[in-house]
Amino acid sequence: MHKSQAYPPNFHFQKVTGLTIDNIDVKATLKRVQVLLDEEPNLSPALRSTLEVLILVVQLMVGRLSLSSRNSSKPPSTDRFPTPKKPKEG
Repeated sequence: MHKSQAYPPNFHFQKVTGLTIDNIDVKATLKRVQVLLDEEPNLSPALRSTLEVLILVVQLMVGRLSLSSRNSSKPPSTDRFPTPKKPKEG
């Protein structure tokens, strides 16, 4: 990352689990954006910090979208896409 950033040198953005929204791989897209941001030497420190904060906010939102009753303490009634109920046999 750029030396003038507001984050510590060893700071890493939150790991984003795989998520696709409207056929967009969010994890891959965020990674590409971060690479492009790191390669751009002419950004002002204010703009660089703003973009990094926005990336972080998106990552946090994606993390929230990825939560379900199977991988967190959320109740099943809060799942965005509930698993279909199996028909009763017998």
